[in-house]
Amino acid sequence: MHQYSDEIIENYMVRKSKKQKRRFIERVEEMLDKEGYQVDIEKGGILASKNIVVGDVKKAKVIMTAHYDTCALCPFPNIVTPRNILAYVIYQFFLIFLFFAVSLVIGLSVAFITGNTEIGKIVTILSIIGLCVQIMIGFPNKNTYNDNTSGVVTLIEIAMKLPEEYREKLAFVFFDNEELGLVGSRVFYKKHHREIKDKLVINLDCVSDGDHMLVIANRSARKDQEIYGKLKEILSSTDEKEVRHVTSGTTFYPSDQMHFKKSIAISGMRKAPIIGYYVARLHTPFDTKFDKRNISLLKDTLVKFVCEI
Repeated sequence: MHQYSDEIIENYMVRKSKKQKRRFIERVEEMLDKEGYQVDIEKGGILASKNIVVGDVKKAKVIMTAHYDTCALCPFPNIVTPRNILAYVIYQFFLIFLFFAVSLVIGLSVAFITGNTEIGKIVTILSIIGLCVQIMIGFPNKNTYNDNTSGVVTLIEIAMKLPEEYREKLAFVFFDNEELGLVGSRVFYKKHHREIKDKLVINLDCVSDGDHMLVIANRSARKDQEIYGKLKEILSSTDEKEVRHVTSGTTFYPSDQMHFKKSIAISGMRKAPIIGYYVARLHTPFDTKFDKRNISLLKDTLVKFVCEI
């Protein structure tokens, strides 16, 4: 991998506070400016999201994206099962049950120790509130290898390998505040929707954990056989990983590509009986899997794709 990628992994793994984000933005801006890229920092929205826009969005044929913000530390892992929506919904309800169960145990323990049920009720409510606050804006998760340092590094790797004569075809966007509800990508869409309405957006989110690559294309992307057909051909030609192409109509993957008219999400996946493809260990200290083969595969295939369109 390029030295810039190693530096991001080593020094900029956590990008949650304003200070951490500012350090990361300044360093990425410095890196890419040094390599001759046009870099703009676009700020907007209620949360003052700061998106890093690289290249000329108006001229580009394709836009590749990844969110750079990182999540708060969660007591239970988030698991996404894109091809098994029922399992995903069941697990989300199970997480809610766990939050309430843990809070109730804490409250009951306090009530037993103090002999006061009213105090126990208050502690239960405070525990629920505390868990919710932690999940949204609490202490940062210090291990973000897959979610989404992997996507950030992949964009950096593509930028470093893409020949200069093809750079006009591609723009990169590093989104802010994805973890707070896809906020940064919404800000970008509102600012650029006229310029990008017919452009393909390829979003990379959690690509470093798994022996399978799931390519999730919405209807508009699949209709564009000239561009999507070329991407499908190039990605499917590799024998390093299983690459599965699916439609967003039968797949649910909650990430930034959802805002865009013509979009594709790419994610690394594990596979298990019953639940099928899944991403696990998100938002916990166990998010440590970083398979460089995944990054290399995407770098090589996506650079080839840009050069051939």
